[in-house]
Amino acid sequence: MIYERDISLNELPIYGRELSVHFTKLEGTVAYLSNGSPQIYGHWFIYTLPMLEVYWKFIDKQEIDYYYVGEITDFKIETFAALGIKKERIVDFPCQADRAITCIINRKIQNGGHQYPSSLGYKLARNLFLPKENYSNSKYPKRLYVKRGQVKHRAVINDHEVIEYLENIGFEALSMDGRTIQEEAEIFYNADAIISVCGSALTNLLFIRKGITVIEIFPFGYLDGHFYALANYSKANYFYMIGEKIPNNSTIPHFSNVKVNINKLERICKLANLV
Repeated sequence: MIYERDISLNELPIYGRELSVHFTKLEGTVAYLSNGSPQIYGHWFIYTLPMLEVYWKFIDKQEIDYYYVGEITDFKIETFAALGIKKERIVDFPCQADRAITCIINRKIQNGGHQYPSSLGYKLARNLFLPKENYSNSKYPKRLYVKRGQVKHRAVINDHEVIEYLENIGFEALSMDGRTIQEEAEIFYNADAIISVCGSALTNLLFIRKGITVIEIFPFGYLDGHFYALANYSKANYFYMIGEKIPNNSTIPHFSNVKVNINKLERICKLANLV
């Protein structure tokens, strides 16, 4: 157990797991680069990737032989490639090394159990994937509605109504499922206005241009400042709205599905000068 003195014991998010007795011996140094949800795109960029700069501040990059990531995904491989780190140096299996290093991030509860994204994480990810200055790609929409894609939580139950209204004012609906980080960065960078339900796709606010318009939609009973912080780093014009109450919805607001009141959506679009 790792004890954080700023958090009382009953607040620590501790999970029990029996450690494997089968492990691989690795020669050299392994750096821990994971968290409680290693497969989530947003967690990777906001909570995990910034650990690299902590490691590299005290240890030369060439001294780190492997990075333990919890679970290997395409977006992690793409990130490491952008950093010039070969896939062979990424491990997701039980291992023991000559030296193991672990960065402990202060997770003092600020925001429903999560820290707000740091400027360190913002700058690191942005520098890796931001399109070139004056980039423009006509195949990507200037007004973007981010569809939820294949998700277990926060599905928009009247998505067809939302899309119908937004298409009438020049928006195009796109899902981020199956895209590379670079493509997602280019889509978000190209947009003048972005509307989306809160979720990992909004992590791509890392890549927006200064002064664009962002409207975030929350489930009923839930509000979070996480993506507002990202939007604020790029000085976006940020707005939000809360969905309607849905009978028999999840008892956990963060996991609840979303019903968008189209009249409210129209009013907030007018407020944001999109109509």
